[in-house]
Amino acid sequence: MANIILLIIDTLRYDRMGISGYRPAVTPNLDELAAEGINCANYFSNGCVTSFAFPPMFTSSLPFDFGGYDEGIRHRPISFPELLQQDGFHTYGLVTGHPCSSHFGYGRGFDQFLDLIDLYQWFRSIYVAALSEPIATWQAGKLSEAELMAIFVPKFGRVLMDTENYIAALDRAGAPPSGRPRAPLLAAVRAERKLLDAAPGACLEKIAALKSDYQFALGENGLSRRTQRRIERRKKLFSRFNKRIHLLSNRRAFDAGTVNRQFDGFLARRSEQPFFALLHYFDLHEAKLQISKLLARPTPRRISDGIRAYRRISKGRPPEQRGVLYDMGLALVDEQLGALRHMLRRHGVSEDTVIVITGDHGTEAGAPHRGLGSNLPRLFYDEHLHVPLIVNGRGIAPQTIDALSSHLDLAPTILDIAGIAPPEVFQGIPIAARREHPETLVWSENAGLGRCDIATKPLYFSVRSAGHRSIARAENFVPELGEFYDLQNDPFAKDNLAGGEQCSEIRESHLAAIRKRLETLRAQSKGRDAA
Repeated sequence: MANIILLIIDTLRYDRMGISGYRPAVTPNLDELAAEGINCANYFSNGCVTSFAFPPMFTSSLPFDFGGYDEGIRHRPISFPELLQQDGFHTYGLVTGHPCSSHFGYGRGFDQFLDLIDLYQWFRSIYVAALSEPIATWQAGKLSEAELMAIFVPKFGRVLMDTENYIAALDRAGAPPSGRPRAPLLAAVRAERKLLDAAPGACLEKIAALKSDYQFALGENGLSRRTQRRIERRKKLFSRFNKRIHLLSNRRAFDAGTVNRQFDGFLARRSEQPFFALLHYFDLHEAKLQISKLLARPTPRRISDGIRAYRRISKGRPPEQRGVLYDMGLALVDEQLGALRHMLRRHGVSEDTVIVITGDHGTEAGAPHRGLGSNLPRLFYDEHLHVPLIVNGRGIAPQTIDALSSHLDLAPTILDIAGIAPPEVFQGIPIAARREHPETLVWSENAGLGRCDIATKPLYFSVRSAGHRSIARAENFVPELGEFYDLQNDPFAKDNLAGGEQCSEIRESHLAAIRKRLETLRAQSKGRDAA
């Protein structure tokens, strides 16, 4: 039985790897693994950003299924690591992104699972995704305080409890310092838990006033002028230094080198039992902060990395080519993949290990530049969704699979490698079967910023067939097609044909599929309300 590693490289775009024809090629390790194994050339994420992309990867179900993605996979029937664990694999997981942490159920089925996450971004994400909308609704007089407290108290309580667990796990793992010092933060979190039990209104008052900056008042009994002034001074300082170049940032993600070192320790201690390892690199997601990190704290290593990466991406690069920081980040991530491969050889497991590599989603880096920022309902273009799937290792014959496929196929593919039949609830199939059974439509979904309230919020869909993409918005389960692209003649999706006469039959077939999906979601929503 082969070991299996799933490496998820956050925001990894297929079209920026050398294997896709991109030049200058800065991904020799990715390209070699793809050329010598399975290379999926038309593989797509079912959502951008991470919180939308991870449920399909782990449970082979779409983002809106089972009540949506608010709770990650906590309420979904089963995830593939649970099946591997049941079949005798020792399961080890390490994630560096807050939306894929154990808080959202991704620790299910793991014997060991480490949340190696940036705690600043964790608190900020919780405010944006879970707390901001109900608080704003309450402030607008559309939600009573009792109704708000029924949402706020259990949610915030679980956040604080999980934060304690995260800090304890980071300390046990010997994780290096990153961002706020963990000991005083732990004391503040514990004080905040006591305050939530004794006076939940005081916690709510702080969060309602400070929004995502509430984390700087954790543990304080009330909202003091001193804390408010300190936060305002901090904002002014950041604004001044970031006016021209982003020099300062609160974000402190753990890097791929730290992931590799943790995994190295696991390999040194492993038994003879076959293992499944989930590894998550967040560096590429943070590539836009490379210059700010270098200028804010110019360590010798950062200077060396920056010079080396810039030299690599500059060889033969056209002057007008955009996405310099992304490509620099990609070059450095590929080096860490090379270090991981060397580590497997050093521990004598490379010949008995299958490595599966993908990106959870893409990102806007370089042309075409759309200026979308975090406009989630519009993150439906190929640069956001077209990601690689590479499978390399024992028993894997080299081949390129051009058939349309998506993250729904990831879990069945890994189970197929392990010789385990996927459960009927999984919607995808093993990637090797896609040659004979190509996907006709790839789905991507999200409900915009904030909570995923399928019954009351606008819902956003993208469906992509082999040569066309439709993007629609639905209110009250009634869709309206806003964008349609003929990707065969317009590969960068610049010419919106939604209002024209071209490809009308294909547009209507896409819209009919979206209507059918909405009917299913409406029925599921009614069923949950009745329950």
